[in-house]
Amino acid sequence: MTRSQRVSLFGGTVALAFVLRMIHMLAMSKSPLFLHPIAAELANDILARGLINGSVENAAPLTIPFLYPYLLAGLYAIFDSQRLPVQVIH
Repeated sequence: MTRSQRVSLFGGTVALAFVLRMIHMLAMSKSPLFLHPIAAELANDILARGLINGSVENAAPLTIPFLYPYLLAGLYAIFDSQRLPVQVIH
């Protein structure tokens, strides 16, 4: 397989994955829980918003990845606390 064929295959795979993700997001957007976090998502959401505000008073559950709240805080800071970009990244 030549280099150009591998690049084309990789690009096609990424494009297919993106299309499938968008179809999934359209299907899931009809759920009332899509933009309203619950359970562990809510704990991460509270911690990320606390990081933005500079008040991290609530302890995070031990089951979440260490840097995940920082990723969420960065996304909230960039996209003005909107949940849709977070769902796209997931």
